[in-house]
Amino acid sequence: MKKFLIFCLAAGCQLLLQGQSPKENKQLLIRLDDLGFSHAANTGAEKIFRAGFPVSVSVMAPGPWFEEA
Repeated sequence: MKKFLIFCLAAGCQLLLQGQSPKENKQLLIRLDDLGFSHAANTGAEKIFRAGFPVSVSVMAPGPWFEEA
């Protein structure tokens, strides 16, 4: 049991240190929240989509502009 805990601790430290190393290839991910809430939000999101940026989106289904989103 002790050996297993030491192994897990060592593996966790390795993963922690690995996650903090600088990456050469960084990308920006744009978060689009509450599409369908307003026409302006939908229009802005469409501009970002057409520009080709990587995005993460959430849609507000009961929003007044949901059909347009």
